[in-house]
Amino acid sequence: MSRKLLPAVTLIAIALSGCNDKTPEYQKPTAATPMVRADASNGTEQPPTTHFSEFTADLESLGKVELCALDAINGNSPQEGVFKVAGAGAVAFEGWAATTSLTNPGTVTVVLSKPGNAFSISGPAGIKRDDVAAAYKAEALTNAGFKLELAMLQVPAGEYTVSILHEEGGAQVSCVSPLKMIVE
Repeated sequence: MSRKLLPAVTLIAIALSGCNDKTPEYQKPTAATPMVRADASNGTEQPPTTHFSEFTADLESLGKVELCALDAINGNSPQEGVFKVAGAGAVAFEGWAATTSLTNPGTVTVVLSKPGNAFSISGPAGIKRDDVAAAYKAEALTNAGFKLELAMLQVPAGEYTVSILHEEGGAQVSCVSPLKMIVE
């Protein structure tokens, strides 16, 4: 191919790469200024996930555990059992999770679900939580905390149930929070 045609072919390929994109707008990454989060597993800083993934597993079919808590969203505690969040801003989920053998699960997934819609974000557990370790008298839970951040929350408005998932004995288990999240 001649050097004169290469720039033109490249521009055409770039222009056509966005055709037939069926991804809903609320799932597409945004150009928002990314926040930076510390990766608890290796101490490095990484940009946060820019969007939720659609979650298609059947939450009801997963094993249930009660060793988790969603403590804050965007640094705010729930009011009367509800977190209220603007639908187009940054969001950070903070909490903790533990396996039934009282160890750090390694990776957690926060799932927001309502009839017809479910979205998830995953990331490492590993934030220091001496309070959790002390409450369960398990030193292995010292780093059971998590903070999962999104540069832009792009899900349909509505009331969501919040679940925290992790792997236990080779299978995913669900810890359903009694708290709700309302996206306005």
